Amino acid sequence: MSFGFVVADATLDYVINVCNKLANLREGRLVHRILIKYEFEFDQLIDGTLIEFYSKCEAIADAKRVYDGVTNSCLNALNSLNISLISMGRIDNAKLIFNTLIEANSASYNLKLKGYVAYGRFEDSKRLFEEMSQRTIISTNIMISIYSRSGEIDKALKLFEETV
Repeated sequence: MSFGFVVADATLDYVINVCNKLANLREGRLVHRILIKYEFEFDQLIDGTLIEFYSKCEAIADAKRVYDGVTNSCLNALNSLNISLISMGRIDNAKLIFNTLIEANSASYNLKLKGYVAYGRFEDSKRLFEEMSQRTIISTNIMISIYSRSGEIDKALKLFEETV
């Protein structure tokens, strides 16, 4: 296929972002095939954009396939994939991806905490919070809410007092 111009990764990244905003799965898959043809499929920027695109379109199998082929994925793309998995109730799949992260940031931890809460997995939330090396005001607020919801008012109050 000839386009009459040189295909650049930034151009294709932009086109995928447009497909993402339009949630146009068909066109995005077409662009992905072009990426493969021109061997851009292993570019970190492109991979992250593809994961975000497929996640937004709820094409989780496609997002996971891109993720599985990535050697050094960006954290935002993995967080996007996890958001989609959590919103679909696939907490255990999100947990598997989270556990493969070499370096998780506070957004990753907060996402996982929220996912556990959304599906009533309070004990998992508590365990994760205890494992966190750096807690943020967001993660602390999530835990105060979890303790309150599960009737552990003393723990919620203690955590609140620690943050003040």
